[in-house]
Amino acid sequence: MKKTLLYLPLLTLVASCSNPSTPEVKEQKNYITFSGTITNPKGDELTILDPSETYIKTIKVNEDGTFSDTLKVVDSIFTYYFSHGGEYSKMFLKNGYDLTFKINTDEFDETVHYDGVGAKENNYLAASSLFKESAVNFSELIAVDNLNYEEQIKEITIKQSERLNAVSDLDAKLIEIEKEEIDSFAKEVEEYRTSAIQKAEKLATLIGKPSPNFKFKTPNGEEKTLADFAGKYLYVDVWATWCGPCKAEIPALQALVNKYEGKNITFLSISTDKQEKLEEWKNMIIEKEMTWTQLIADKDWTSDFVQDYFINSIPRFILIDPNGNVVDPDVLRPSNEKLVALFDELGI
Repeated sequence: MKKTLLYLPLLTLVASCSNPSTPEVKEQKNYITFSGTITNPKGDELTILDPSETYIKTIKVNEDGTFSDTLKVVDSIFTYYFSHGGEYSKMFLKNGYDLTFKINTDEFDETVHYDGVGAKENNYLAASSLFKESAVNFSELIAVDNLNYEEQIKEITIKQSERLNAVSDLDAKLIEIEKEEIDSFAKEVEEYRTSAIQKAEKLATLIGKPSPNFKFKTPNGEEKTLADFAGKYLYVDVWATWCGPCKAEIPALQALVNKYEGKNITFLSISTDKQEKLEEWKNMIIEKEMTWTQLIADKDWTSDFVQDYFINSIPRFILIDPNGNVVDPDVLRPSNEKLVALFDELGI
């Protein structure tokens, strides 16, 4: 978001008589220095963590967005992420790096930039994330009715390889990791497609039947159940504060809320954030000006409602009719222009 370490040898002096005019050889430092500036900081912390979150380093961010610290990464891991304000970005770290960093949280992925030792590798990863965001529509690739997915995979793989080959002098370990990811991309898509087909079969059993119920709390602690929304269509958004694609849908969802104000539909967002992220969830609702009803699942991913709808990835959108029956357990996203046509067809 790996496995073997290329140790950086320490340059040592031979313990013997030597010419005093010979310059002293300094040891390679066995830690990373990391400093930088965050424009429009979202809180006072920046976190470095590995994909399994077994290694975590929290760095203090000053009021002006500056930070400076050192860290020593795990010898057997090279892939890390930095997290700030609920957003993530992939990093490649080795002890000995000396990195400075700049970012503007208003355009998170677009403004990530590194300087110093290790900058080339990390700027490559930042650019790679932007490429994947624009070129890879994973939902489309794994769609059950997409018969051209193999050709699309081939095209994406070629472009990724070209990007990797275009950057000279990248760390050999990073090249190895990137090649592994490129080679495994097709297999990953196939696995997700198989899962998508199985999910579609399960979701089909929900259509036309009473929706699974819930009892979740608002930011003020008020409990709400499905019955509280009876009498109108209910468009449910299942999301989380850490989910980039979820947050990308917020402006389109707000536009729908405005467009259908007073109509025969209610909009509801249910967060799958863990309870320890309660304040972060509340703050993001205010920050993103999410004016419609907000709830948080009682047991995040293991909540009955989430499990009953077979939700294992987000965002997920659900449409329920005025009588509480499921119209579509995996309905179109707010940003999809065809959603309005569906609402029109239903007479909303």
